[in-house]
Amino acid sequence: MTQAAQTLMDRVPEAPAPRGPGWLADLRGRAATALRETGFPHKKIEAWRFTPVDPVVRVPFAGPPAEPPAGWEAIAEGELTGGELPTIFLVNGRPAGQAASPMPGVEVTSLAEALDKDVEALRAHLGQHAPSAYFSALNAALFDDGLFVRVRQGQALETPLHIVHVTAPGAAPVAAYPRIVVAAEPGSELRLVESYVGEEGGQKHLTSPVTEIGLERGAVVDHLRVVRGAQTGYHVANLSVSQDQSSSYSSRSVVLGGALTRIDLDVVMKGEGASCTLDGIYHVDGKDHVDHHTFIDHAEPRCSSQETYRGLLSGRGHAVFDGTIAVRKHAQQSSAHQENRNLLLSDDATIHTKPHLQIDADDVSCSHGATIGSLDDSALFYLRARGVGREHAEAMLTYAFVKEVVDRIPHAASRQRIGRALLSRLPHGEAAAELE
Repeated sequence: MTQAAQTLMDRVPEAPAPRGPGWLADLRGRAATALRETGFPHKKIEAWRFTPVDPVVRVPFAGPPAEPPAGWEAIAEGELTGGELPTIFLVNGRPAGQAASPMPGVEVTSLAEALDKDVEALRAHLGQHAPSAYFSALNAALFDDGLFVRVRQGQALETPLHIVHVTAPGAAPVAAYPRIVVAAEPGSELRLVESYVGEEGGQKHLTSPVTEIGLERGAVVDHLRVVRGAQTGYHVANLSVSQDQSSSYSSRSVVLGGALTRIDLDVVMKGEGASCTLDGIYHVDGKDHVDHHTFIDHAEPRCSSQETYRGLLSGRGHAVFDGTIAVRKHAQQSSAHQENRNLLLSDDATIHTKPHLQIDADDVSCSHGATIGSLDDSALFYLRARGVGREHAEAMLTYAFVKEVVDRIPHAASRQRIGRALLSRLPHGEAAAELE
């Protein structure tokens, strides 16, 4: 453990307070012990060599205050969809108000309530999917509360459930550790939207969420996750998904800047015939740093995965994409395809991309690839020759680069909101608004 890790490590108790049942206390204790033994990651660890965490672990983050600070609603205002979606707010990792079920067929409770009312269903997933290492272990040791989302067998929910995470630091730097647990029972369908936002300016803040999603046989989950980064905000997250037979999971990840954003997404298809789709869009500008690490495990035969991440890099922005697909020896007739494409909009932006496959089966269809490039001069010339101004043409081509992935977001209001947010970040993006 390095000296740089001491400040944040001091927040990890050697013996976490025994809150809740014995199995939860054991989970917290094991996580705290593991983190104290390993420390936080450093550049000599391959998966972290392009993302130094010293700027995070040196900050004297305090735990969240007991009550939501005044003004948090204003921070969340930009994430709202005009009341179209049933919405639950988590402020500094805790539900703001009653976390009651906002729609029939799905049960949404705080973790504190679930420990009283639905403890066995919660125990089947809490701490069962996410790794207990580094920031995931930090979350397990320190989370105060979160949400348990349970979709009953055979229930199909067409309207998305919207969870808005707000990190509001107040007078001092604050860290929030939201914990989200989703249980999709056999034959159920859930559309979930998560939005993460923090106060811009003022004190630094850390959001370190862990989300665990379990899909039983034939379940379907479509999951949109939007992170609006702040120059005073750090976001270090783990999302772990476990799929049973014939289940389907779709991830739509959108990251718009941030001082440091790191997302680890792990999917294990442990049931035959499962499928997953991972779509991602990220934009970095200024000195933003965004890092995506994904791992898809084809553990059983006849599973399929499709992964498409696209990045826009401007200013002195820095992005990392590291994606692994593993096909196990007995996972025959698997289909796995992975693609990462990046558009460099400045000479000072940096991208490190490493898509790779680990294939131990022989009856498979697999591919992977990565591209790094700039705007196409011939396409620019084509538009300029037809009377389109240079700035307008550049904005059109830049947005068109990610529009294919944006268009795959199934919920219209969310799709339009993300399109507008992307355009607002791009130079002269308003000129390409007609493409939204």
